[in-house]
Amino acid sequence: FSRVGVVIMSATMSTLNSVAVWRRNESNSFTSSSSSSSRRGARIQRSSRSRRQNAGCSSSSSSPSGQTTSFNQQILRDVTKKLRDCVKRKAPSSAVDLLVSLGRDHGIEPDARAASTCIAACIAGRDLDMAEKVFEQVFEGGVCEPDEIAVAELVKGYLTIGRENVPLWQKATSLCAKMTNEYGITRTAVTYNVLLQCCANTNDFERAEEIIDTMYDEEVAPSPETFKAVEKRRSIRSYAKKVLM
Repeated sequence: FSRVGVVIMSATMSTLNSVAVWRRNESNSFTSSSSSSSRRGARIQRSSRSRRQNAGCSSSSSSPSGQTTSFNQQILRDVTKKLRDCVKRKAPSSAVDLLVSLGRDHGIEPDARAASTCIAACIAGRDLDMAEKVFEQVFEGGVCEPDEIAVAELVKGYLTIGRENVPLWQKATSLCAKMTNEYGITRTAVTYNVLLQCCANTNDFERAEEIIDTMYDEEVAPSPETFKAVEKRRSIRSYAKKVLM
């Protein structure tokens, strides 16, 4: 990590500790921290599984009132908008604080969009460890079901940040397989574009060829971004057009 990255990681360690409570607690609401020393010291408790089954991945209130649910959804939208700003500012620490604030300040569970945007902010700020932690606690911890965007964002981190700027292909492909086999998510061009982008960046034609062949075999339609992802590598671009168009 860069010096800035180390500072960010240090500043957010207590936040990670609070996020970890998502996996360990089964109460029906998020609770505030008893500590007043730092907002990042907030503790969050995840909702019970029955509540998630009723509400899916969207926020819900203990009140049956439609008005309350609408209010909670508006809070989610507002927080997600702020999270998108964190992506632009490359501010992972602020993004995790915002995600934690949903439970701490409002008693609302994050949805897939909010969590995915938080992960995107972590990747933008080159904080892969933080992105992994958020994915693990929110999605693998059962707070919310992931979507393809969430998986693609973490895959992007594995390939663009990696370890010492070396793409973590094994982790990326393992997560892609898990997306289908465990989460039941159908891969689209959204995921494949991330993989192909890395191949283009590293001039890895052999791997790109395998990925393009898999897209063909799985009948995944390319998007305009597919060809944009490989535009810098003529050989990969030509093969993609030959196979997918």
